[in-house]
Formats: sequence, C-alpha cells, structure tokens
Amino acid sequence: MACLLAGRYIALCCNRQSASIFVSSRCWQQTYAACAPTQTATTESYCRPQSSVVPIFRHAPQYSDRIALRDRHGDYTYRGLFLSSRQFAGEISTHLAGKKQERVAFLCPNDASYLIVQWACWMSGQIAVPMTADHPNPVREHYISNSEASLVVTTAEYADGLHQVAQKTGAKLVVLEDALRVLAMKAAPKSTLLPSQPEPSPWDEDQPLEAGQDPQFYSDSDAMIIYTSGTTGLPKGVVITHANIHAQISSLVDAWGWSEKDIVLHTLPLHHIHGIVNVLMCPLAVGGRCVMLPKFEPSRVWSYLLAINMQASERVNVFMAVPTIYMKLVEEYDHIFNKNAQYAIRKVQDNREGLELNGLHQLLVYADDVNMLGENPQTIRENTAVLLEASKGIGLETDGEWLIALPAPLFERWNEIAGHRLLERYGMTETGMVLSNSLQGERRPGFVGTPLPGVRVQIAKPLLNQESEILVEGSSTCGTKVMSTKYISGELRVKGPNVFRGYWKNPKATKSEFTEDGWFKTGDTAAYENGMYKILGRTSVDIIKTGGYKVSAVEIETHLLGHSDIADCSVIGLPDITWGQKVAAVVVAREGKEVILSQLREWCKERMAPYAIPTVLKVVEKLPKNTMGKVNKTELLKAVFPESVKPV
Repeated sequence: MACLLAGRYIALCCNRQSASIFVSSRCWQQTYAACAPTQTATTESYCRPQSSVVPIFRHAPQYSDRIALRDRHGDYTYRGLFLSSRQFAGEISTHLAGKKQERVAFLCPNDASYLIVQWACWMSGQIAVPMTADHPNPVREHYISNSEASLVVTTAEYADGLHQVAQKTGAKLVVLEDALRVLAMKAAPKSTLLPSQPEPSPWDEDQPLEAGQDPQFYSDSDAMIIYTSGTTGLPKGVVITHANIHAQISSLVDAWGWSEKDIVLHTLPLHHIHGIVNVLMCPLAVGGRCVMLPKFEPSRVWSYLLAINMQASERVNVFMAVPTIYMKLVEEYDHIFNKNAQYAIRKVQDNREGLELNGLHQLLVYADDVNMLGENPQTIRENTAVLLEASKGIGLETDGEWLIALPAPLFERWNEIAGHRLLERYGMTETGMVLSNSLQGERRPGFVGTPLPGVRVQIAKPLLNQESEILVEGSSTCGTKVMSTKYISGELRVKGPNVFRGYWKNPKATKSEFTEDGWFKTGDTAAYENGMYKILGRTSVDIIKTGGYKVSAVEIETHLLGHSDIADCSVIGLPDITWGQKVAAVVVAREGKEVILSQLREWCKERMAPYAIPTVLKVVEKLPKNTMGKVNKTELLKAVFPESVKPV
C-alpha cells in the first residue's frame, strides 16, 4: 500500500471547502458535481459522480490557449499539449495494432513530455504504468514484466538505460521525439523570436480538439497501474480506474477549492498518486497552471515561494510536499535568512484589490538582490520587499505506506516563518486522498482532519475469527457516528468511488485487503479525538507493544524531532522477552551536537508517557529514505539492529 504520498503530504493550501470557485471551475464542476446524499435508515450514503467519467485531457479544449504547464523549457498551452498527445496517441495505437487496455510503461523527466505520454496513453485507450529515473533497472524490470507492458516509452535521455531492460522483458521500446514536446509550447511573438527560442507551433489553429474513446469506455476502463513501495515484498501493482481518478479529482476540487487562478509548484515524483493526481491533474482539470521543476531544490523552491522577479499573475499560490521537504525548506531558511541581521519577516493581512487569498496571509520579506537568493546570501540587502503568495496555503499530506508524520515543532516553525499553518491530510495509492483538515477551518497539529467529499471511513477493532467491532464510522455528508465511549483507536478502513479496483493479477492480495462488505483495510492505525482523525502509524511497524501498552512510533518521533539536538529520527520496536518490544530510537544528531540516551530520557519524561520513552538509542549519520522521503523500518531494523532479526 502506498503516498502520497507514502507519508504525510504537505500542500500550499491545498492536504479546502471554498465558496470562491470561478466561472470555468463551475463549468468543470458540472461534470464533477458532488451529489446530494440520499439518506436511508440502514446505510450511510456517499457522493457518486452524476455523469459519465470524463478523462482529464477532455477538459483541455475548454481552456485551449491558456497556459497549462511551465517546465524548464518554457510554457505549454492546453491546446498544444492536447494536439501533441493526440499525435503520439496515434503512434501508440499503431504500435499496438489498435488494441486497447494494453499496458504502456513510461519513463519521462518531470516536464511536458510526461504529460504528453500520459494523455496519449489514455487517448489511445491504454493503461499507463509510470516509472521513475530514481529506480534501478531491476525495479523497472519488475514494473514492466509484472504489468506485462507491451510498450516502453521514454525520452532520448533515458533510452540507453532502458534499451536492455526492454529487450529482457520482450517489450517494444519507443522513444518520444522531442519535437512533439516543442510543438506543444506556447509560440513566442514573431517580433521577439530569437534563434534559441521555439518556433511558433505549426498546429492548425482550426483543428478541432477531439480525441479519445467513447464516453462509456472511460466509465468502465482502467487508467493506471501504480506500484507500491514494496516494503513487505515485491511491489504490487495498484490498478486505478478512470472512474477512481474522476472521483478523486472531484473530491479535491470540492474540498480544496481549486480554480482556474491557481498556479501550483510541482516538485514531487510522478510515479506516485500524490504527484500525479493531487498536484498535476487537479489544476489542469479546472484550467489552472502547473509549474514543474525537474527535482526538488530548496533554494529553487524558495525563489518561487517568494515570487522572486515574478509578476503577480505568475506567482505560485499552491505548493504540496512531504514533511521531509518542509524540513529541508526550514533548514534552508535558517541557513540563508536567519544569518542576515537585516532580514525581517512580518505577517500582513492581504488588502490588495483583485487578489483573493482566502483569508490567509502573505509574507513580506525585506531583502536585497533576490536573484541570488539561496545561492549567495552575502548579496541580500535591506529595503527590497518580496511577497510570498500563500493564496491557497501550504499543506502536508500523510500517506499510508510508511508514514512520515508532520512533527508539531515543524508545524509551528513553518507558521512562525511563513505565517501559515500547514494543512495536513492523509491518503495512499489505493485510495487517493481520504482525510483532510479544512481549507478554511481549524488545522490542528498532528491531526489529518475529517473525511473528504465522497469518502467514507471506519475505525475498527479486530476481533477473533476475522470479525471486527466498528468503533467509528463517518463521511463528509452524514457526519460521524461514534459507537464507543472509550479512547477510540483501531484499523482505519475506507470505502467510496475513490478506492482502487484491485492489485494487478493478484486476486489473493486483493481479497485479503478488503472486508466481506467491501471496506478497504488501510493497514494504518487511527484514532478519533474531539471530532478529528489522527494517524498513529502503520499497524505492522509503527504500533509498538511494550509492557502491555500500545505505543505509536509516529507520536514518539514527533516528540523527538522537537529536540534541539536531533535533526532526524525513526522509532522502531525491538523484540524483547520481558517487555514484548523495546522502544528504540534511531536518530541523526545536528551538526556539532551529541545525543546521549540518559539525557534524552530525562528530556522525554516531561513530554511523553513513561512506557513510551525510548530505552535504546542508536545515533547514525543519516536515515536511508526512498524518493518520497520514507524510511523502510523493516530494512532499518536489519541494518541497525541485525541481532534482533530472526533468521529465516
């Protein structure tokens, strides 16, 4: 199970039920409208799409010449992306002899080529299998062979590396010509064309923007296979349908108030549900814009968040990331800004005419040569005002594969720096986003809010004979029903049109993850407190049973990350004859600092229950993390405490 995002994600937000939806957004919502629930005495209802499923590329004609995407090469219009995708869709269909629902694995950089291939797969009726450059060839080989991909599509920069993998798996390798990406770019005015700039697009302006299969096809067919992190075995392929994507986008547009005025900064991997649906598809579904960076770089992100040398109409107002990214941004801030005594930050209420900030704050930063921000701090001078636009805010997400909790100190530190309270939410590959704090309401540190529109959740306590006791059940439309007067924690379950169809060619795994009445078992332990949900961690690795108590490793990690000498940490349970498990902390000390167990335990006594205080400490130089910033605790246990691992 994956994301997402996978940890907890964070968004400039976005992880908003907003009344300020603009005209084109309303038009979009006619397709993705949330339905009025029909109450019955026996079951809680939830929203279902009122109309047939509309794939994302079919929204492009509505926005035609608007800028859809900006990458390292330039700007791309909705029309250009649509036409380039349509042309490549024809090539895919030719290679596959017109067959549908074939798997097409693809590896593209984080730029327009990714979107062109994705849309082309769906226009031609295929199932997209995204891969990432960070994976070694054996992982790519598993993706291709397990999904039985007929085609492997890539760009010139990755072609050599994939040639051998394609041959080994028997798939046909197709290289996307860069000309198709260039053709999708916004044409520069003729009077300002330079040799280094792209030529105007040759696409016929009168070409109708029509492509794809009949509407019923998308209501019935699969769209993607996204592979889980493979933390407990080989990665499983999560089959996401077009209807799933439709429901997930509908839910997020409703809750987070996406509109055509939104410009999102994208720095996440594009082989996870978080980067694909939340950050890429949501803005494109409503006529917004996605600014895509090749990779995450703290100084580069700060330059966008501070709108350096940007006109007001170009400033990003939505940013989403995992907690690790926010930690890096705070570190960059401390390194660059706090060392300059002339730097002053203050929050101000927005009062400028014509700019809707949903009641959030902007940041005024008094700086100097902001072109060099993050690269040459000596050039920062006084009296240059830079605005950090936070019109949608910044938010955080939690994904269910290996949870990355948002530490409360990080939440408060970001609020101190940016005048913005991060918006936490929870989701995973199999479900998309499930829970979210409110865009305009309370954002309680450590909590992931309430169910998103169209999503139902349960907290269940497993009993003997595969039975279970339902402690809590709720949705956004019907509220929450609490069936227990005690402290409520247990397995989080999800149901709704957002939930995936199943694991690719793995019916046994699919069956084991669903209850008899169709609830998906996330494998995460959640608590319900004062009207909100909190994720305590993965049931298998984050719930430590010590001396008769159940302890959340995630909550302990949150406390430890508030220690001034600890830069990073992971908490795991070590097998113990007396206690069942011992609480072990694996920490990374800050530069020039030392962490000692006896002193750490004294510090912990004022902050956590006695049975939750670590009894074992291991200091390491760094924690091994994957591309989403997640620690595989099973592997960490083997690496740091090999004597505790039972021989197979």
